[in-house]
Amino acid sequence: MLFAGMAIGVNGCSSPADKLEDVRRSAQEQYDSAATDFAARNYSAAGQKFNAALTIGGLNPDLYCDATVKRAVCWVATGKTTEAIGELDRLEPGAPNLDQIYAARSYALAKQGKAAESRAALAKARQFNRTVQEFKD
Repeated sequence: MLFAGMAIGVNGCSSPADKLEDVRRSAQEQYDSAATDFAARNYSAAGQKFNAALTIGGLNPDLYCDATVKRAVCWVATGKTTEAIGELDRLEPGAPNLDQIYAARSYALAKQGKAAESRAALAKARQFNRTVQEFKD
């Protein structure tokens, strides 16, 4: 009888820690796939995968910040500029990656034809991090 109980305990339910690890692994896989698509400039697929990774939850904070900004860049690249700017505005207060946020805002403003504002946003991004990468098509 004791053996049967042990078998149920071992083979039965997974622990909350196991479930959390599964969530983290799934989010990481979505993030990694999105990053590959992003690097290949497949913004539609990347945006969907960044969104999935963010929705699943479990990304560590630096990847979460990166995914939110890159999802906004994907939105800009696929014509959802207003949504992207709204997301960047929401992220800005207290964000640890202001350089990326301003670089993404620069990209969005350039897509809207606001060249002077785009250059100002990129200059502000470079005040936070002089080596920040500019987002381009």
